[in-house]
Amino acid sequence: EATVKEWKGYQKHCKNPVPGSVLPLLSLPTGHRGNVFHITPVAHHPGKVASCGADGYLRLADLQSTSPASIIVSPEYDADELSGVLPAGLLSLRPGMCFSHHFLNANMGLLCSERGLRRFDL
Repeated sequence: EATVKEWKGYQKHCKNPVPGSVLPLLSLPTGHRGNVFHITPVAHHPGKVASCGADGYLRLADLQSTSPASIIVSPEYDADELSGVLPAGLLSLRPGMCFSHHFLNANMGLLCSERGLRRFDL
């Protein structure tokens, strides 16, 4: 909320605003480290949103809570499955990004990541 107030104050005093700049309406602490690529509301769970990002995590956040977002899928999930297939050094280089997700029903969905399409449960 403080960030939004600071941005409004900056825009009010700026004579030449940056072309294409937008006013953020809300700041949501998702817990991601890096870019967030996709956020969707969770059906039948008012106030909950799922987000995925460059850090490889799929997280569930509550818009009405200040508690941190919970982790649904982590990069370690892929590492455990691939440990017998790929050398351990290769797995630790980078977690792999998550690009988007889609809910199949209220509690299950698909996650599109660099390591392929993954099924997840809430």
